[in-house]
Parts: sequence; C-alpha cells; structure tokens
Amino acid sequence: CLGFVLKSVVLLICALGLLALLLAFFTPGRHAILPHHLSEEDLPAGNALLAVGTFVALLAGAWMGVVSLGEPSAWTPYVGLAIAAMGYAASRRIPDAAASDPGLELRFSPFSGLVQTIRFARDHRNSLFPLLGLAWFWISNALVLIQLSRTFGPAFGGLAALLFVGVVAGLVLSER
Repeated sequence: CLGFVLKSVVLLICALGLLALLLAFFTPGRHAILPHHLSEEDLPAGNALLAVGTFVALLAGAWMGVVSLGEPSAWTPYVGLAIAAMGYAASRRIPDAAASDPGLELRFSPFSGLVQTIRFARDHRNSLFPLLGLAWFWISNALVLIQLSRTFGPAFGGLAALLFVGVVAGLVLSER
C-alpha cells in the first residue's frame, strides 16, 4: 500500500517479492490440509477448486495491473488491502486440522530442501514429470499473461474472462 502511495517502484518490487515468498510457504500447506477435510473421492474436486482460485487470482491481478498501469488511482492500494482482509477473514473460517507428523522438526534450509526435492524427483520418476509440468505451466502462463496484457491493454479483461472460462471448464472436466 505504501509503495503505491509513495509511487516507489522499489517498495512495490519488495512487496511483490514478499508476496511470492508467502506463496512459496503457504501453497504446500493449503494442499496438505485438503485430505484432513475432504473424503478421498472429493480430493480431485478440492484440488480443482484450489487451482481455479489460484488462476482467478492471477487473472484478476493481471487485469487490475493493466487497468492501473497508466496511472494508478487512489483506490488501487485500498482494493489490495480489502482483498487481503477478505482473504484473511476467509482463512479464519478454515477448521483446525491435526498435524500429520507432530514430531517433525522444521529447519530453515532452502537449498538443502531444494536438493532433497530434486533427489526425490530423480529417484521417483512418477513425481518428476508432474513437477516439471507444473513449473512449465506457471512459467509459460506468466509469460503469456504479460504479453497478452501488453498487447491488448484494457481490453485484456475480456480476454481474461475467456481464459478463465476455459481453465474452469478444463478443471471441472479433469475432476470427473
């Protein structure tokens, strides 16, 4: 919010980096909690809903970025704060879940964790290709969204709506 008010690109980039760090920490948790609250047959639908929510947030953020690209208005930071407050309020309604491994010790070692994940994927080929596929999907998705928003400008909202309908249809069909 302060980055918009002060029109500081450095603060905005720092905020974006912190949001990415937050996403990296909490994305595994939101997927790990699903088996505690959903039956086995409902898990694919739950994963699809999480994917839809992530994609909608991405498209909405890209569209809002394009709309405020020329001259961010005074409401831009407040919309961000309102969305954050709604997300926090919704997260408070998630029921508690028991720890899967209460004795697990957490260590801050991002590089050894990365190496451990790469070794696991190398040893378990059935995990390697989904990991690579997800990485490819999100990288190509980000690049396409950037190019589309630059190409279509404010009309990007309509294109984003079409993308949203396609993604939702694909996820609903994949759930079956």
